[in-house]
Amino acid sequence: MLAEKMEERYLAYMLRLWRVGDDRTWRASLEDPRTNERYGFADLPALFAFLENLTVPPIAEEERPHPVGEAASKIDPQSSQGQN
Repeated sequence: MLAEKMEERYLAYMLRLWRVGDDRTWRASLEDPRTNERYGFADLPALFAFLENLTVPPIAEEERPHPVGEAASKIDPQSSQGQN
């Protein structure tokens, strides 16, 4: 129960940012240190949409949208895509 309450009030991710292409578009990834899940974002608005979706006020679980939608894509942990 305490872990559930803490999970509702606290989120932690490792953020990575890098630029690609001629237009120097920022790309991003977030990694959850508890699960090692990684999410990739094609641009900053996609990252911001993901974070906003995670921090909406609590609603019934069946009504909550899944945080991984069109804005984010899971990254294979074995992949070093986008990393130097």
